[in-house]
Amino acid sequence: MSDIIESVKKLAVTDILVIVYVFLATLAPGLLILYLYKPEYIEKLESIKLVLFSFCLTSPVLLFNTLIVAMLSPKQLYSPPTLEEERKDYYLGQFIGGSAFTMFIFFVLLILAYYRNFSFKWFVGWILIIESPIFLLGAIISLKYFKKQDKSSAI
Repeated sequence: MSDIIESVKKLAVTDILVIVYVFLATLAPGLLILYLYKPEYIEKLESIKLVLFSFCLTSPVLLFNTLIVAMLSPKQLYSPPTLEEERKDYYLGQFIGGSAFTMFIFFVLLILAYYRNFSFKWFVGWILIIESPIFLLGAIISLKYFKKQDKSSAI
């Protein structure tokens, strides 16, 4: 037990932040989705299977939201920093933005699903309804950036 405590003390603040964001963006909503729609899985499955199942339910949305966050800042996406440390911070910022967006979507929809008794199909449908226009916005911003870059390079 003391080895675990010593290992945690050695972690940097950004490492702890990433762990918290991964938990809040993937594992916590995944477990809540399982508890809401298939509570018998919580009782039957082993801990590692629950963690993997939760991660598999939510990680595609996290990756998609990280892509959306990157698309909403196309200048940085297509010309990332050159120094290794700046690049690490840049990608960490993209991940944290995607995680925050994922947490917001999942927790709001889970509250609505709980109080409105959404079926799982409705839950997934609402995720798609929310994600689609934001993805389109990111695509439009990225395309405008490319057109602007093409015009400036042609001059």
